[in-house]
Amino acid sequence: MHEIRNTVRFDFLMVRQRFFGRGTHVGYNAGDIRAASMTRGSSNHDCSYCFRFERTESGGLFSAECTAEEGRRINIENCGIENEDAEKLLRVIDEQALIGSALRHKKPKRKFFADDEADYGFTLRFSDGSAANSNAPANAELESLFYALAVKYDCGAN
Repeated sequence: MHEIRNTVRFDFLMVRQRFFGRGTHVGYNAGDIRAASMTRGSSNHDCSYCFRFERTESGGLFSAECTAEEGRRINIENCGIENEDAEKLLRVIDEQALIGSALRHKKPKRKFFADDEADYGFTLRFSDGSAANSNAPANAELESLFYALAVKYDCGAN
């Protein structure tokens, strides 16, 4: 009887952790990341961006929609990137502690909204199928790296 009670209690804790996100993501590292995306939406189209990285065995697939410094619009969809670039991206996510930051992030309760406020999004998808989301402003180093990759892999570059 004691064994059944412990099993039921354990199952209850696992279900609670899945629904409320407590303790389910402990121990993730850069090696567990399968996809990462970062977005910024704004009424000023030049300030908006959307970057997505998906890990593959040979490096990764990269998608980007943004405006380069010169004002040139970049639109890349599922472009294969070199393994070195994929590893650098994962290293920045790891070094900047963005995994823990995204896992701990809670959407703030706001009582007012600005009409032209920028909207941010950062999502990590892990090998076990779970995901971590944040709507906090972007990490500057990761944002710079995503922009650099967009310029590097833009086929429409002049």
